[in-house]
Amino acid sequence: MAKSKQNHLPGFDEPANPEITQEIVKAWFRYDPETGRFAWRKLRSSRSQPIGEALGSINGNGYRLLTIDGKNYKASRLAWLYVHGQWPENNVDHIDRDRLNDRIANLRDVSQSVNALNRALPSKLGIRGVSLNGKKYKARIVYAGRKARVLGSYSTPIYAHLIYKQIAELYYGENAFMDAMKRK
Repeated sequence: MAKSKQNHLPGFDEPANPEITQEIVKAWFRYDPETGRFAWRKLRSSRSQPIGEALGSINGNGYRLLTIDGKNYKASRLAWLYVHGQWPENNVDHIDRDRLNDRIANLRDVSQSVNALNRALPSKLGIRGVSLNGKKYKARIVYAGRKARVLGSYSTPIYAHLIYKQIAELYYGENAFMDAMKRK
C-alpha cells in the first residue's frame, strides 16, 4: 500500500525515491562538491538554464530544490546521493546552518534530534541551554526529543552555559552544537 502524501510534513526531508539512483542523477546533472552547485549535463529544453549555469529554485524554507521527472528534491539530498551513491538514511544537516551551502563537506547525515541541535537559538539571552529564572540562570538540555532536563540554576549565564556544554558533549559527542551567541 502506497504512503499517503498527508503523512509527509512540509519542511522535513522528502522520502527517498528508490527509482532515482546515483546513475540517474549523474546523467542529468554535474555536481561540484567544492561549490555545492548543480548544473545541467545536457540542455533539457529551450526554456532551461544554459548548460553549466547553477540550477534550482529556493523553497519557502530556504532550501534549494531541483526537479527530476516532475518531483522536487532538496539539492542537499541529491548531493549526498551523487557523492555517496545512496540516499541519506536520516536528515541531511547543513553544518554551518546555511541552507544554500550544499558543499558535500558541509553536509552530514544525522538523526532528527541531532539535526535539531543545529537550529537557531530560541533563548532570549542568546546563550544555548540557558534561560533567566528569577535572579538565577537555569541550564537545561533536551535529549533525544524528550522533555527538557533541568541541569540546575546558577548565578551567572556563563557558568550555566558551561554546565550545558559539558552535558551536551556527554549526550551528543561530536554532534553537540555549543556556540553561545545568537546567529544573525
